[in-house]
Amino acid sequence: MKLKVLIANLIWFLYSAVRTRIWRRASKNVEVTQEKILRQLLSRNAETKFGQKHSFETIDSVAAFQKAVPVQSYEDIQPCINEIANGTQNVLTADSVQRFGVSSGSTSASKLVPYTKSLIAEFQEGIDPWMYHLMRDHSRILSGKAYWSVTPVGDRERRSSGGIPIGFDDERSYFGKLTQWVLGTVMATPSELALIQDMDAFRYATLRFLLQEKSLSWVSIWNPTFATLFLSPLPKWFDQLIEDIRTGSMSVDLGVTPEVDATIRKALTKSLRRAKELEKIRDEKNGNLYESIWPNLRLISCWAHGNSGEAVKQLKNYFPNIVIQPKGLIATEVFVSFPLRGEASALSINSHFFEFEEVESKIIRLAHQIEVGKKYSVIVTTGGGLYRYRLNDVVEVLGFEAQCPLIRFV
Repeated sequence: MKLKVLIANLIWFLYSAVRTRIWRRASKNVEVTQEKILRQLLSRNAETKFGQKHSFETIDSVAAFQKAVPVQSYEDIQPCINEIANGTQNVLTADSVQRFGVSSGSTSASKLVPYTKSLIAEFQEGIDPWMYHLMRDHSRILSGKAYWSVTPVGDRERRSSGGIPIGFDDERSYFGKLTQWVLGTVMATPSELALIQDMDAFRYATLRFLLQEKSLSWVSIWNPTFATLFLSPLPKWFDQLIEDIRTGSMSVDLGVTPEVDATIRKALTKSLRRAKELEKIRDEKNGNLYESIWPNLRLISCWAHGNSGEAVKQLKNYFPNIVIQPKGLIATEVFVSFPLRGEASALSINSHFFEFEEVESKIIRLAHQIEVGKKYSVIVTTGGGLYRYRLNDVVEVLGFEAQCPLIRFV
């Protein structure tokens, strides 16, 4: 099993290295790269309802695009999304909408985000260089398993009135085929855990799977508070968790369908050796409990800026000797940037077409025009059918890699 995990990680690393060359070439001429992405999006979607309304076929420049399409909020495009949800095709994209992601809204309870084949490919354009740099700079993670949390807990899949799935029943749906295969091999927990709605049951099941994996080498989550929430009950559950590992069982009711329950429990392992190791850690109480349980854990990727600063400090109390890598700016709708070095994340210039509204002057700039030290609100155009869509996220420009902006989420 260890060899299989190492091979899967190496394949992922080598593939990502090849794909990163595309980003590096693009970083040498950001203006041309971004104009090419915009032209492709407009050409591909010229015959859609939105494209015809805004005369995509006549747009021959970035300036013409900006003149034809006003900056959009979710409320502006919600009528189009409602049409798609009711089953209408060719509204925002020529690509069919495979499912809706769900994101919180500012004035509505939630937002439905159309996911198309093109949008998933755009996400992959950011994931590949992120994984290459992460594995290159922290090569020891190649030999161990990973824990990823992508979808919200209890986010059960449902369908729109037109039959389009809403939400993700499998976290790997965000990724391309190769990444899906790798994650299926190296993930320490089954993705079906996201279907558990009871928080205590979810915490217990997550800990049960993570404790059986001594080789856990890195973790990717969104909010650092998420990790502290499922780690904090460990001391009171430790005895029962050890017994479950000894017997290969899980002594909680997960509250899911019998089929999902069976799938989850099939992934459990029975290990007398691991149970004895955990008993020794529990009884000796030497050093940090969590780092003793996962001696091979090297890195945790999570939000570290904005409102997450205090939660990161709490996470460091659990893992004082482990690298906390600040995530780039990634939302349900878009992949804006990936971690490159320190606090700087690189703009994912091959993913979408980006515009930046300067916070002070309100002047809109393109990716090759933004300046170090200034703060900007992000506006994106994507293969998921968002055109000049305002994210309401603010970034600060820290520098450049070749011509590619390096930004920090504010």
